[in-house]
Amino acid sequence: LVAAPRGAEFWAIEGLLRQRRAAHHEAIEAFRAALAFGPDLPWVHHALSISAMALRDAQTAVVHLRAAVNRRPDMPEYQLRLGIALQETGQNVEGEVALRQALELQPGNPLVHLRLGIGAQRMHQHEEALRHFDEVLRLSPMDERAHANRGAALCELGRFNEGLAAFQRTIDLSPENADFWLRRASALFSLGIINEAIRHTLRAVHLTPGMTDARQRAGTWA
Repeated sequence: LVAAPRGAEFWAIEGLLRQRRAAHHEAIEAFRAALAFGPDLPWVHHALSISAMALRDAQTAVVHLRAAVNRRPDMPEYQLRLGIALQETGQNVEGEVALRQALELQPGNPLVHLRLGIGAQRMHQHEEALRHFDEVLRLSPMDERAHANRGAALCELGRFNEGLAAFQRTIDLSPENADFWLRRASALFSLGIINEAIRHTLRAVHLTPGMTDARQRAGTWA
């Protein structure tokens, strides 16, 4: 590890304390102050990126994660977070490169497979996405995000009955998640099971009353 100059260490610790309080704007200011003293500290770049992503500023996160990766390409966490940030800025091909590097460094990480699957979905590579989601579930069978995205990939491939089963699994794991009820409703509608689709949609509206679009959809289906 690169030793931090005294000023950099002070501001980096201050940034971590602010980050812990979810004061992310203030945390970024502190991390930038730390980098003014020690610009070659990859862990500070990484920490700054976490606050940037919390603020939905993926562009800033990419800049600092590239700096972290350039200094420590052997860190799977840096590669993983860079891949995610690149995906969130629409750079799916570059994101895949970073994620595959993370996978090479840490082959058993289900989150890497999950993000590779999401990237493949965004590029309409649904068979490839399905392969990654299946691997996530082999490593972590209770991962509801993998079940949900697997269901979406199956539906894109026209395998609606299998998609229904995957969405049911997400509901079993997280019955208060309105999005999972809506995803299953769409699959039911595609199969012509209209009454069940309406029931699922109304359940989602009950869980999240502000979902006016979902309520209107149920009315249209009726």
